[in-house]
Parts: sequence; structure tokens; C-alpha cells
Amino acid sequence: MERYRLRKKKEGIHRKNHEFDRIVLSWSLDDILNEELYKHQRQSRTRIEELASAAKTYLQDILQIRSLL
Repeated sequence: MERYRLRKKKEGIHRKNHEFDRIVLSWSLDDILNEELYKHQRQSRTRIEELASAAKTYLQDILQIRSLL
């Protein structure tokens, strides 16, 4: 059973890597040099820091509540 899980996990990782390779290899040189290409999909550093801070606060709250039980 454990071997089956490990094999399936490896297959999943292989598929993800293959998809990543396919995407990267489909880029043209112009795409690679175009700094604006995915700019609309990137989040600002501030937004990422806000999300990380909120997640940390949420986790701390859960741990505090759990310690009260």
C-alpha cells in the first residue's frame, strides 16, 4: 500500500514538472525578455506581506484558543 502511494506521489510530481517544462519551453525569447508580460498577475510585496501577517495572526489565535481548551 505504501509503495502504491509513493509511486502515485512520484507520478504526480512528474506530471507537475512536465507541465512546468512545457510552459517554460513554450516561451519565446521576446516573452522571456518582456518584464511586463506577467506584471498584471503578480501581487505587490506589500500585499504578500499582509497575507503572511494575517496567516500568522490567524495561526497564533488558533493556538491560543486551543491552549484554553
